[in-house]
Amino acid sequence: MSTGAYLFLAFFPLISLMPIPPPTYENVQKAKQEQRKRKEDSGDPPDEEME
Repeated sequence: MSTGAYLFLAFFPLISLMPIPPPTYENVQKAKQEQRKRKEDSGDPPDEEME
């Protein structure tokens, strides 16, 4: 095997030790509020949400 393959096999298990960051829903909520404000400012009727 090549040296690159050995390095890959050596570091691949270490990737699983790093935590995956949780999704940030706060930013999504802020973006939705900004989008609503832009629609209201432009004069478009607000969309009804299914929440």
